[in-house]
Amino acid sequence: MGLNLRVSERGFQDFRGQLADAKRFLRGYGPRLHVLLQTPSVKRASLDFGVSDEIDGGRGPAVIMYFVLPRDLVLRAAGLGIALELSIYPIHRRMTSKGLR
Repeated sequence: MGLNLRVSERGFQDFRGQLADAKRFLRGYGPRLHVLLQTPSVKRASLDFGVSDEIDGGRGPAVIMYFVLPRDLVLRAAGLGIALELSIYPIHRRMTSKGLR
């Protein structure tokens, strides 16, 4: 069984906010998560950060993207046995007479 917890209500375009929420969540619930993750039926746990595939305020798809995961978040998650996952979602645009919107 896997563990999926929502730690942020932020949208795809607020990666920094997602990171801040995740760090706050792990600081607040780390000891409880540690106990929960010792349950034999829990085989995996991850923090999944959903981001959009656009750049420059939505002007177009990214040619190259990178996301830096702060060391303190990585260490805290690793210490609990939680993996980090990055999900990239396409932003659908509709074609208008003026181009993509």
